[in-house]
Amino acid sequence: SLTQADCYAAVISLVKVLEDHLEKGEIVRLEPLGTFQISVKGTASDSAAGVSKDNVTRASIIFRPGKKLKKLVGNLSYVRKKIS
Repeated sequence: SLTQADCYAAVISLVKVLEDHLEKGEIVRLEPLGTFQISVKGTASDSAAGVSKDNVTRASIIFRPGKKLKKLVGNLSYVRKKIS
């Protein structure tokens, strides 16, 4: 019963909430959809004092699907499609 505009507004709001929480380093759980979190990669340091933001080489968002989505992927079947 939602209009297209209502759905669009809900998605925009969801993205904003995700951004706000991920920026704080929080894990965002949207059950049954799944979980989002930030992952960082970097270079090692010889001591804790040597660790800084300069050690971070890359950041990404990790998405882990919920149980239903995992099950869906596990139950997929594959058929070779003829290309004409």
